[in-house]
Amino acid sequence: MVRAQLEAIAAHYTLAAAKTGMLFSAAIVREAALFFKRNPRIPLVVDPVMVSTSGRRLLQSEGIEALKKQLLPLAAIVTPNLAEAEILAGGKIRSLAQLRAAAGVIYRIFGCAALVKGGHLPEAGGAVDFFHGREGEWMLSSPRAAKVALHGAGCTYSAAITAWLARGKSRIRAVELAKQYITRLIYETRPN
Repeated sequence: MVRAQLEAIAAHYTLAAAKTGMLFSAAIVREAALFFKRNPRIPLVVDPVMVSTSGRRLLQSEGIEALKKQLLPLAAIVTPNLAEAEILAGGKIRSLAQLRAAAGVIYRIFGCAALVKGGHLPEAGGAVDFFHGREGEWMLSSPRAAKVALHGAGCTYSAAITAWLARGKSRIRAVELAKQYITRLIYETRPN
């Protein structure tokens, strides 16, 4: 079914960029990887959706291995949250220095740019993310909102990156614009 959906979309539309979200199983990850391997010109944003912010596992163990071996090497950028970055980088993240290091480790291991999102890192004092790619390394920061009513901020962030890539922006510019967008959205949807 996943293969048929991907092929139907590609048959009717010119894809300027694409994003994955929750894939759940190794079989689904493999189908996505096969499609993007056959279509390498499509910039791919992988939102790994392995672990929710609350700690719930959203991708089966075999799926994590398939994601690492088959999908991430095809990605233009991967956008893990803290828990996902710990899985991909292979270590705990408790400080800004570790957050920054994790982005570099993920880039070196998988060969795709990494935007490690630290919005829930207590030490940060704000919503701090680190980008690491062939373009270099950047820290993106915004004030942390006290009360947030928006669910799926990470998914929205990666979707915004994908939209900017589809409009021809460079990876780092797409990330910068998406960070501005998600920050504004979080503040606009805060409860009174």
